[in-house]
Amino acid sequence: MAEDVRKKIDELREKVGSGFGINRCPKKTMDWFFRFAEEEFCNDRGFALKFLVDFYTGVLDAGNEHLEASIVDLNRRLSVVEDKVLKSVEEKPKRTRLDGSPIKDEE
Repeated sequence: MAEDVRKKIDELREKVGSGFGINRCPKKTMDWFFRFAEEEFCNDRGFALKFLVDFYTGVLDAGNEHLEASIVDLNRRLSVVEDKVLKSVEEKPKRTRLDGSPIKDEE
């Protein structure tokens, strides 16, 4: 009798899991998380969640200044390159007649 009760308790524990649940999560996101936990952390979902939280708090919150500085630097470099390209483009020389009067493109 005690073994039957213990077996039922074990079955209920398996069904319940760890007691942590997330509601209102898109199916694709949940599937991605389960695959991520399985592939990267041997199906340890708690450690996978900890990794994602650490990544978010470490990179996105504290690292914004670095990312913004990189973007500003890239924009500065791009403007320098654009200036060089625009300066290197030669203007089309104006055509003139022998007497020096300009030739219009329409003629």
